[in-house]
Amino acid sequence: MGFGANGLQPTEMSIGGMGRPASHLHRLFLSLSVVVLLAGASSGQAGGALEGQGVEKTFEIVDLRRDSLLGATRRMAQQAANVSVLPQSVGANIRILVSVLRVVGNCSFDSGLNVGQVRDFYLRSGGHADRLEACSYGQMKIDRTRLRVIETNVTCNSFITRFCTYPVEPPWSDAVTAALQAQLGDDYATGYDHLSFTIPTTMRSSRCALPPAQGHYPLAFNRPGFLSMYLSTLVVQSRVAIHEILHNYGLYHAYGIVDNRFVEYGDNSTLMGYADACPSAPELYRLRWASPLAWLSGTDLAPEGVMVDYRLPATYLTNKGSMLIIQPDWLGDGYTENVFVSFRARGGGDANLQDTFVNKVSIHNTDKDEDRFKGWDDASGTRFRIRAVLGEGQTFIIPAGKDDPFDVIIFVKDVIEGSAAVVSVCKYPAGSDPLYCLGYPPPLPPSPSPPPPPPPPRPIVFINFARQPGVKAYLSTENMAGKTPLTGRYCIDGVTSYSGPVSGQTPWICHTATKGDRTPWLSLDLGKVYAISHVVIFTRCDCCADSLSNAELRIGNTSVTTKKDARRVAGNPAVWAQGSPMGLCSSVTVPFSTWRYGRWVTLQNRNNQCVMTACALQITELQVFGPEHLMDASYNVPG
Repeated sequence: MGFGANGLQPTEMSIGGMGRPASHLHRLFLSLSVVVLLAGASSGQAGGALEGQGVEKTFEIVDLRRDSLLGATRRMAQQAANVSVLPQSVGANIRILVSVLRVVGNCSFDSGLNVGQVRDFYLRSGGHADRLEACSYGQMKIDRTRLRVIETNVTCNSFITRFCTYPVEPPWSDAVTAALQAQLGDDYATGYDHLSFTIPTTMRSSRCALPPAQGHYPLAFNRPGFLSMYLSTLVVQSRVAIHEILHNYGLYHAYGIVDNRFVEYGDNSTLMGYADACPSAPELYRLRWASPLAWLSGTDLAPEGVMVDYRLPATYLTNKGSMLIIQPDWLGDGYTENVFVSFRARGGGDANLQDTFVNKVSIHNTDKDEDRFKGWDDASGTRFRIRAVLGEGQTFIIPAGKDDPFDVIIFVKDVIEGSAAVVSVCKYPAGSDPLYCLGYPPPLPPSPSPPPPPPPPRPIVFINFARQPGVKAYLSTENMAGKTPLTGRYCIDGVTSYSGPVSGQTPWICHTATKGDRTPWLSLDLGKVYAISHVVIFTRCDCCADSLSNAELRIGNTSVTTKKDARRVAGNPAVWAQGSPMGLCSSVTVPFSTWRYGRWVTLQNRNNQCVMTACALQITELQVFGPEHLMDASYNVPG
């Protein structure tokens, strides 16, 4: 397997969790809960519906770069210094103190929000509290009765205008802590268990103005612990508020493929990426909010050739049996990752799920050394990556290593839109055809009498003719990757999947050039006429799966070897036309109800919507199967 993950620099900054030691103030954030919203204030501006009116004060920010804290702050920091166990995510009733921090004085900030508005973001119908409860199946809630919203003024000075990103966190946090202590007393955090505050949207100075196109400042969090930070413009978004809270319960950012590599935030199926949707299946399991339907290791899989069906409900409907977890320990030393299989549909907390994932099966994976399997009691994090998204009829294969005994296929057998998907899992001998799995019915339930029927006869053995000696592959044009030409032979080299981007040193795909070639083709000369039962097409794993569009497959005896033969392609009968796009790193099997006979097999891309590189024919592998016992037969077929 070995799926790579090349991360980008995070757009969030971690306090105590991204390469620097936790300071005394950062440790404090592990033990209390306050949401502080930074907002602009002008003279005479009303504060809104305040709680605790009469306790509003104004404090000046000073340079607090020192090694001391006051009163309860110091004691709480000492108590939290050795925290290494995650807070309980099941049965959690989060108590939050919200402080709307207003910056007054000479600094120029964007207008902020009043206390009443902020409280409404949490408690209104469909707000933060409702959304968190829906995504957690009621297992994590915001305590509505204990939610308290107050306002505190902080006077601007030159220190604010000197810093705007990473260096501003401790001084701002120290200032907020001191202000809250002076306003409410040393025990201001008593009865609350989460700290979260919002940094200014815009600070008008030469040092503190990010380009408007970025849309936000870095968000900050502490992992594990009880701190979250976000902008005043983002406090309205439940996905942002919940994203930051869940960092404190052990979730990292979700990874996905962007520009041909795995990057942070790249998984658009979860709010731990950039999506407005509930956590993905592995994240739900990480939080102990959802349980698997089955946990499959090498000893749990059915015998070779036995296809076992699993009905997976949509994750928004239930937290019981909503995923498969596959532990491919049969790979031996090649076992590096665990696989999560789930079905997503639109509804409940996933009402805004992106179209790409609606009524589709999601495949995620994680490094096994980070994965804690059936227990999540420690504070170490796990990085989940979305590997593939499958529609009905599509497959995902966990390939065997060099000396491993079998491959495993995950097949989306049926999709009941908005409700469930039937996913089949089967292992078969390494290197053989996945259709091997269709030769056996599901196992019968045990019965003492009558005795079980004898096993069915073994199916016909199919062989991939494209891997026979002497087979040649031709492309309408050849593409160069680095100094290595990606020629037709890479379409029949036996490599059906890979990890990471393609380079000149790893030419695992065949790829036509595009200049002037708007209907590129791949042609296989099998060397003789064969009886062909089915053809399998594998797409690229790093990008460009959608470039294969309206493709045609033809089998016959008309030779096609050079670009001058383009008109001869139509001389072979068409046996298949592509009807829908294929997913990234997926495959499609084209079976024939009656065997097709021919020496030449051509795949031609007819993407009439292509522009520039989208015209190219880009696949990982083309396999041509037929019955082994007939491979030496001779056929009198016109050519």
